[in-house]
Amino acid sequence: MPAKSFADSTLLPQPQPQPQRREWRRPLVFGVLLFLVWTWKLSEWFHSRSAILHPDGKQDLSVYTDWDDVPTSEKLRWVRCAITGFPSTPEYLCARLTVPMDYQRPLNQSADNPKVHIAMVLLPALGHGLDTGRFSESPLLVNPGGPGGAGTLFIQPPIGPTVQTAAGVKLDLIGFDPRGIGHTVPRADCFTRTEGSEDPSKEAKTVGAMNRLAWMATVHDVGLPNGTNEAMDALAHRARAVSKLCKLKDNDESGFRYMATPNVAADMKSIIDAHDGWLEENGFETVALGARLRSPSEAAPPSTKGKLVYWGFSYGTLLGQTFAAMYPDSVGRLILDGVVNSHTYDRPTWWVSTMRDSDAVLDKFFYYCHLAKEACPLHRDGDEGPSDVVERYQHVMRTLRAQPILAVSDITNTPVMLLEADLKRAMFVGLYSPVKLFPLMAMIFDKLYAGYDLGSFDGVGAWPTLMCHTDLGFPYFPEESQPAIGCSDQQVKRNATLEELYKETSKYTSFADVLISLMISCEGWDIEAKFPRPDWDANFQSPDPVNTSFPILFAGNTHDNVTPLKAAVDMSQNFVSAGVFELEAEGHTTMATVSACAVKKIHDYLHKGIVPPHPAIAADGTLSGWDKCPPDEQPWKPFGARAHMQAEQVRTLQAFRDVHAEIVRRLAPPTKFRLFDY
Repeated sequence: MPAKSFADSTLLPQPQPQPQRREWRRPLVFGVLLFLVWTWKLSEWFHSRSAILHPDGKQDLSVYTDWDDVPTSEKLRWVRCAITGFPSTPEYLCARLTVPMDYQRPLNQSADNPKVHIAMVLLPALGHGLDTGRFSESPLLVNPGGPGGAGTLFIQPPIGPTVQTAAGVKLDLIGFDPRGIGHTVPRADCFTRTEGSEDPSKEAKTVGAMNRLAWMATVHDVGLPNGTNEAMDALAHRARAVSKLCKLKDNDESGFRYMATPNVAADMKSIIDAHDGWLEENGFETVALGARLRSPSEAAPPSTKGKLVYWGFSYGTLLGQTFAAMYPDSVGRLILDGVVNSHTYDRPTWWVSTMRDSDAVLDKFFYYCHLAKEACPLHRDGDEGPSDVVERYQHVMRTLRAQPILAVSDITNTPVMLLEADLKRAMFVGLYSPVKLFPLMAMIFDKLYAGYDLGSFDGVGAWPTLMCHTDLGFPYFPEESQPAIGCSDQQVKRNATLEELYKETSKYTSFADVLISLMISCEGWDIEAKFPRPDWDANFQSPDPVNTSFPILFAGNTHDNVTPLKAAVDMSQNFVSAGVFELEAEGHTTMATVSACAVKKIHDYLHKGIVPPHPAIAADGTLSGWDKCPPDEQPWKPFGARAHMQAEQVRTLQAFRDVHAEIVRRLAPPTKFRLFDY
């Protein structure tokens, strides 16, 4: 007989059955009613949210593949996109925000007032996006420089994700194409025929692009301005011809009058206001800057809600300074990297001061080559110092100056002529990213010094073939945004002759002939610039520093070929408590060299609100006292993980290393050439 438990024992009195009670029904009925009300309210909330996301009443789950199809709207509307050149991932969002072309004629005054449709791309942080309903409270706007750089391209991999990693992976990024650039409409395109204010067809833009390429190809044989007695005049006449072409496009709706930097700063204010409105109206969960990256013991810095969080490179630093001067109370965080001198930028001679360090960077080419010994192709056994490398470099230049190198492409059966101007321009580009480009330039100079024949030029013979296609597959069509912006910003007219400017510039740099080619681009430009408000520059004109709602961070390299460190230090004095740090390296902006210290400075500034010291003024008027960061790589000695580095830090620095290859690719000319077969 099986044993019974104590509870089963018949010795205990058994409970008697009771009549079933009905009290349980009341809470059940109440719960059902509550559930029905909650479901109805939830449905109403989803409907209202969908109405905001999709004003036409239709839920838009499309993935847009063409910028022409991305909807334009005065109320920001982000949509999923996989535009040509973008990765096939659902994370990227695109939008085209409609803003006034002339901020003195707002859109709410008249529907007929001219408009600009700003192309924008949003790269959500990890765990953010439409699917999760979570976004950064203040996304990081980026500008790659120029003028003329397209932010929608800059945010593509690998640069966009790399910047995001450096800034903190929990931070959304927004790249935008400033007025006239890239996919923002109207474009500053002087070579494409247009009708009214409508964006021309792809076929029309393709024809315009090929006309532009044909025009650009004819300048090659002119060479540098000091190459012949006629070169300077020839280049000036060409610039005037393009200015005349653009003048024919100038009207109240073309946009050329409204491309000056202050208008773009006003657009940035419109972008952050529109994005804040989009977040609030949709009820998205927002993550404050640095909220997930600070330890519990660290105090939260001032909120950035409703303010600009920005990282601008090169010309983008002028844009950042302009924004801070126009909207000082809207500064959340501003990183200005590779700083333009805003005091001299509006003058025709401003390029003179920008090139003061270019020869110092070139000297480092010879120094690092000698230091690398046999790893540098231009080095020879028995060299006593960098001067031996200098002599080989100069020998190649002298040879090309006396006699261009001629070749015939065995791929396209096209004749090719390599001039001194070609190599000098290439060397100047090499100064932007010494870690990646110095080894390449050393290889080229070594082969030319040794007398190797040119192997082949890839792509030259393909031009006639390209002209037969109506879609070239460009990620975006080129335009004349650089002169349209730069010349509009120049409020002081040139008095000196071009020859006098060249002589003055030659006192500072051996690349004066390359520089003067850029300065010539404003010859004949007489389109009157319009500004967003009459007093936009009041703070710039004031002798007192601008008191921004949060201090600005200025950054510069010890030797930068186009934005010297001195500009970063000097411009910091225009803003109260602005901090400065110096990356003790060469190249353009802190992106040129991997540095754990520099990444930490940027990361701490963004997420913890830690601002480096403000440069102090000594009794003799000099400035000193800013922070300095060592690099973690140099030419012929690339970055490698250190034993003391944490895994996340190594990943960040490796991302910076990898992005250099992409920078090199984008700096390469459209017609790529291979000098030698191996």
